[in-house]
Amino acid sequence: MSEFYRSHGDAWVEAAWRDHAASDPEWLPMWQSMEVAAQGAIEGALGHDLSEPMVARLLFRLAALLDAGIMVSASMPMRDLEWFAQALPTPPVVRANRGANGIDGVVSTALGIAATGRRTFALLGDLAFLHDVSGLVNFSDLPCTLVVMDNGGGGIFSFLPQAAAVETERFELLFGTPPTSDVGDVARGFGLSVCEVTTLPEFEAALNDAAPALIRVEVPGRPENVALHESINRAVRLALA
Repeated sequence: MSEFYRSHGDAWVEAAWRDHAASDPEWLPMWQSMEVAAQGAIEGALGHDLSEPMVARLLFRLAALLDAGIMVSASMPMRDLEWFAQALPTPPVVRANRGANGIDGVVSTALGIAATGRRTFALLGDLAFLHDVSGLVNFSDLPCTLVVMDNGGGGIFSFLPQAAAVETERFELLFGTPPTSDVGDVARGFGLSVCEVTTLPEFEAALNDAAPALIRVEVPGRPENVALHESINRAVRLALA
């Protein structure tokens, strides 16, 4: 037990340290075995198609190899990294904002991180990108690549009860909110180099190219994304059963 806890004399800490039982030697190997099984199930369910979980998984792996940092926006990108990124011995540093709606200033924060000179990837959805588009005026030559998953609106809401409870047209108006601005055109308007990808090989090639300031990833629609998440979760449950 650390001297910090000893010096503070918390009774429950003292009791836990005094009375703790020996750890189960099978606990760690069990979890390691389950991790291998879960990762295999995720790989199998993802296949070789371009998708939001696949983008998060590949970006996490590449950032670790390059010793790069990741700035991730809230909603689905953050969840896809947490759920589907592969456990690595030396993972990349991942940062995120949590403002009024978790969408505030994602582009600006990514550029601020890149201003330290460290290669930075920003993983965000189309709405998060457009919400902080004015941050692009400070892009210049910073070592930052924005990876924008263009799924036509707020993907997180398709996972919530209102997706089934609200009539489709009203759901799109209130929650889906598909943007009317083209992500690539907006970025080019600020002078950014843009690479638009629709397949997994194209995305992998763009990630390994230091040139594009923005990679617009055209991923399947929001209903297809929900179905994919369900199939991944089902595959993992079966692998661990």
